[in-house]
Amino acid sequence: MEPSDLKRIITRSKGERGRCRREKEKKRMRAAMKIQIENYEKESITIPSGFVLRIHM
Repeated sequence: MEPSDLKRIITRSKGERGRCRREKEKKRMRAAMKIQIENYEKESITIPSGFVLRIHM
């Protein structure tokens, strides 16, 4: 194995780790948005879902 190959593997694993963290954050954001949308629906406010999503992005 060449040193450059090793370096490439290391950097790739770092990138994947970063992506994993980002995916978790996205899931958390989506869950939070879902809860907030449900709260709006409970309060029976007629806001288009796109508008609600835009607020929390």
